[in-house]
Amino acid sequence: MDDRELLHRLKTGDQTAFDAIFRAHYPSLVSLAQGMLRDQSAAEDVAQEVMLELWRRRADVVIHESLRAYLIRSTRNRALNQIRHANVQRRAEPLIAREEAVQPHGASTLVAGELRIDSQPGKGTTIHVRVPLVSATMSAIAAKRS
Repeated sequence: MDDRELLHRLKTGDQTAFDAIFRAHYPSLVSLAQGMLRDQSAAEDVAQEVMLELWRRRADVVIHESLRAYLIRSTRNRALNQIRHANVQRRAEPLIAREEAVQPHGASTLVAGELRIDSQPGKGTTIHVRVPLVSATMSAIAAKRS
C-alpha cells in the first residue's frame, strides 16, 4: 500500500493505516532526532510526539509533499525546538541561581509568595511586590475596627 492510500485511510480514522505509517517511519524519525539531540530517550520522545500529532490532526492534515518528507520535517522542527529550549534553560540557570541567592531568607510564606525578583543582564534588577487588593466598603471597614 502506498503513502497516498495510507493517508486517505488515516484521514478516515483507520488505525491499521496509522500502525503501518508508524512502523514504516518511526525508526528513521528516531534516528534523525537522535543525530540532532544526541539523546536516545529524547529522540524517541520527539518521534512519538510527531506521530501522535499526525494521529491527532489526521482529519485535517494537509501534506503537499511525500508523507516521509512531512514526517522528517516535523521531526527536525521538534528536535530544533528542544535544542532551543535547552539553550534558553542553560542561559537562564545563572539568573535563577542569582535570584535564589537574593530571596529573603526567613521570610514568611506570605511575603515570599508576594515578592518576585527579576534580574536581567544589562537591565538590572527589578523587584515586584504583589499587594492584595481589599474590596470592602468604608462602613464594613469601620465595623471591623469597632
